[in-house]
Amino acid sequence: MKRITLLLFTLIFITSCGDNSKIGKYTKEELPSDFLYNIIKDESDKTLEKNELYVELSRKITEGQIATIAEKLFNSKDKERRFYIFYSLKESEKSSMAWAISHFDPELEITINGSTAIEESNVKKSAGEIDGEIIGKFYEEEYTSGAYTVFKKDGKTFVKTTFKDGSSMIDEMKEIKVQNGIMALQSPSCPY
Repeated sequence: MKRITLLLFTLIFITSCGDNSKIGKYTKEELPSDFLYNIIKDESDKTLEKNELYVELSRKITEGQIATIAEKLFNSKDKERRFYIFYSLKESEKSSMAWAISHFDPELEITINGSTAIEESNVKKSAGEIDGEIIGKFYEEEYTSGAYTVFKKDGKTFVKTTFKDGSSMIDEMKEIKVQNGIMALQSPSCPY
């Protein structure tokens, strides 16, 4: 009888411990050793039954690493019915949009509005794959998480837009001379 009780207790203990590497549907990942995050604003409100934190990240991280931070922050405060965390990137201080959001209502949900470091790298690589002479390139994070490459081919000017999902599009552009000698580009279908 003691053996059955001990076996039953061990089974219950192992089952209740669960998988510490997961939180909800997310697999937690270790944070990089050189990574930092800082709570820059706490707008929690007991009356509204919510915790609301604004966190600045030193760089982009993965969804699993966001889950790790979200759990730490969730466990650091008194429990309210809802718990929201808005993540911004230190490099994007002027951005009005959160790079990522996580919330517990009651289960953890994570949304990355921008691109991950891997997605950004892939976008930039694909943006450089051009059949023509590259005039200029830039990457935009806040609205499209896309790379824009302006290039010339056969005497015409084009812009290739590459998005984080791997898709891209190429539009022909019309050149317009401006007073100071710099060329402005505009799509022929859009009036100036």
